[in-house]
Formats: sequence, C-alpha cells, structure tokens
Amino acid sequence: MITHNPQMHLAAFLIAGPVAHSHALWRNPAHDVPFLTIEYYIEIARALEQGKFDLLFFADRLAIGDRFGGNQLTGIRYGDQDSTRMDPVPILGVLAAVTRHIGLGATRSTTYDQPYSIAREFRTLDHLSKGRAAWNVVTSMNDGEAWNYG
Repeated sequence: MITHNPQMHLAAFLIAGPVAHSHALWRNPAHDVPFLTIEYYIEIARALEQGKFDLLFFADRLAIGDRFGGNQLTGIRYGDQDSTRMDPVPILGVLAAVTRHIGLGATRSTTYDQPYSIAREFRTLDHLSKGRAAWNVVTSMNDGEAWNYG
C-alpha cells in the first residue's frame, strides 16, 4: 500500500566558488561574493536550515572549463568561475558543526578519487554530522578532468 506524504523536500544546489544566481555577478565590484570565507557558507547553511531545507548540496567537477578559447588556460586568464572553485568536503565539515538537521552533500568522482579515500572522507563527515552526509557519485565526463589527472 502506498501512503501519501504531502511534504515537499527541499534541496539547495550550490557551488563552492564565486557563483550566485547571476553567473557574471561575482565580477561586479559592487556585489562582492565572499566565497573564500567560511562565514559565507555558514550564513547560507544556517539560512537554509532555518528555512527547513532538507539538504545543502555542493555540485563539483575536477576541471577548469574549456568553453572559452577551447582550453583551460583561457579560463584561468579571464577568471572562469571553475578556476576558483574550492573543494566542498572540508566546507561541509565546518557546516556540520554549526547546523543540526540539514543534510550535507557533495560530489566525488569514482574515476579520479580512490574508493577508500572517498569512503573514509564521507564516513568521517557522516559520523561528525550524526548521519547527515550525502555523496553524489559521478564518474566524470569531460576532457578537462582527464587533463588535470594526466
């Protein structure tokens, strides 16, 4: 028998970098996005938890985009948002300490990360967060990721 659950589940999709709803906003000096500070992510996590979100999720990829000029160097030169993206898992560790209920998720690639390392990383986060860790399993899909790993 299927039971009807009228509750909606909410997840926030974030990137640990200079990304807002406007992808160009981070370049505007009048709108500083302090993405290099932990306080920025703490404020977001607390607001989401207060708003009854179920999950704070960081999307990630292991490459700098090659959509500008066909290579990663052009992206680095002109400040492509991928060139300043940070590793989300350490951020989630801090957020676990300042939140109580919201799920904490991130992406890890099984192509370039070793299975034991991924399991250890997320097991640690899961224990420290009292069961709130989530792993988005990906296998990687673009040449830029392969380029970064030789």
